[in-house]
Amino acid sequence: MCVCLSALLWLAFSLGRPTTVTLDLQAKVVNLPNNEALRVPAPDTVEYVLSGEAISILPVYYNRPIVAIDAALDEVDFEAGVVAFPVDVRVEAANPRRYFPQREQRVSAVVPIQLRASLDLPSTHAFVLRPQVQPDSVRISGARSVIESIDRWPTERIEIRDVHDSVRVNVPLSDTLGSIVSISRSYTTLIARAAEFTRGEREIDVRLVGSPTNRPVATLDPNRIRVSFRVRVEDYNTAMESADFYAVVPFDAIRGDTTGRVRPIVNFPSGILVSDVTLTPPTLRYFNVLYDQ
Repeated sequence: MCVCLSALLWLAFSLGRPTTVTLDLQAKVVNLPNNEALRVPAPDTVEYVLSGEAISILPVYYNRPIVAIDAALDEVDFEAGVVAFPVDVRVEAANPRRYFPQREQRVSAVVPIQLRASLDLPSTHAFVLRPQVQPDSVRISGARSVIESIDRWPTERIEIRDVHDSVRVNVPLSDTLGSIVSISRSYTTLIARAAEFTRGEREIDVRLVGSPTNRPVATLDPNRIRVSFRVRVEDYNTAMESADFYAVVPFDAIRGDTTGRVRPIVNFPSGILVSDVTLTPPTLRYFNVLYDQ
């Protein structure tokens, strides 16, 4: 009985003592017309330093009010009655102390999405479909001066390691300006595809094409070149055996040349993916063929 009475007396004494607390209160913007937007972000929270008897502050602590930021005002003073605290609770300080709403006409625009992604491949692999996003644009809306300064909208940064095949993952769009710029979607989809590649090497013929006559007008030296390349493992046999793997030199390249050497153009078999192509030699000499009249 004595213990309970002592506890009640201690509680009554403690609740009646003056105290000071610091509270973070959530804030929201009110009275902003649909055709207007803020140019400067309003605070998401306001930190208040409150003093008073503990029994008066306790309800505020456990049932925290929302700070209503009136966008129709030219100045919002957070220490001057913005929040209706109990009459015996004093506001000692607020941080930030003031906010100055700056309203502008609301406009919208469609801007490309900037993918911020790092995809690591094993040394044996390469992309057959380079990383891209779908959709690749987003509609943004906000104050005219803000929207006119934005030429793209970034994604959050994402890193994917050891990519061996297809990748399809949703990537959130950045919300850095979320309080003053609204976006039509919150994410986009990253799509990429990798495959295993192997190295191949092959000698191929070089053909002169586009001659103005049926008779040979020039000879190439040499008329065969060695091609080193990387190719998908599944395409290796086709690359090594197909007759559609050859090189050409357009006659117009010889006609317009002033150096005595031309660069062959490699034709790869249809449907195979090839990368890291090296030609030996990289350029060819040519000799015009003269005919007796």
